[in-house]
Amino acid sequence: VTHGRMREAHLEKSITRFIEGKTDVLITTAIVESGLDIPRANTIIVNDAQTFGLADLYQLRGRVGRSQEKAYSYFLVPSVSSLTLQAKRRLKAIGELKELGSGFKLALSDLEIRGAGNIFGTEQSGHIADVGLELYLEMLNNEIRRLKEEGDTLEYEPEIRFNAPAFIPDDYIGDEAERLLFYKKISSISEKKALKEVRSELEDRFGRLPESTVNLLKLVGLKLLMKRLLIQRIEIKNEESVIIFSKNSPSYQYYKSSGKLRVIHKGPDAISEIRKKLMELTRIGMIETKEKRAKEKHYSQGIK
Repeated sequence: VTHGRMREAHLEKSITRFIEGKTDVLITTAIVESGLDIPRANTIIVNDAQTFGLADLYQLRGRVGRSQEKAYSYFLVPSVSSLTLQAKRRLKAIGELKELGSGFKLALSDLEIRGAGNIFGTEQSGHIADVGLELYLEMLNNEIRRLKEEGDTLEYEPEIRFNAPAFIPDDYIGDEAERLLFYKKISSISEKKALKEVRSELEDRFGRLPESTVNLLKLVGLKLLMKRLLIQRIEIKNEESVIIFSKNSPSYQYYKSSGKLRVIHKGPDAISEIRKKLMELTRIGMIETKEKRAKEKHYSQGIK
């Protein structure tokens, strides 16, 4: 038996006996949750697991399975019906995230459950569940930019209407948590390099991409171009597509009557054809910008 009120010599003796195999069962408090490496320990039973935090449960579970022996962790609770909602979420998270390298995912789960608290105050848990982690971080970044007098940047989500499947099939990534993780990665892509990295990771880990996942990644790449050109919506149909520009878009001036550009499809890959058209518009915009800067430079030199 070990606990935090034992004398140091007695505590060390008890732990040493267990490490050396002179004792097969160690009854202890949570003082063993970190700093101990006992390869022969292969089973841990945590009583009243609902009273522990997510980080504590993660550390306690890490005390076993530190060798080639298969390990087991049991988290005991009085009854499921008596658990609070947060306790259920903690136990669910610790049960789902059990692969190697789950620490960061677990930290994000803990942040979602407990809240972020006050950054410059003493409160260590907040009400982030009422807002959502992503919206909270977006609001925080906007406020930081405002305080730095950088001003608010124009952020919007372009819309694509597409009648073909664009998703990650269950038979491609069987694990639901893993599949949701990749959806999260894909939704947060903000540059072409990140899109290539996600595609490479998918192919490396799960093999050749199914058509529906290829469509999904192509649509994400299309959205990156749409944001760059300030395109509000694209409607992709069988024989033609319609590109609808925002009034703030530099390309809107070419289609002032309706703000729309129709693209007739010459082949079966409509997304690639639209992307090619958007790349042309991007190049035109870059050329016009260079010409405008050259004129401004020439004008300023003339004034001097």
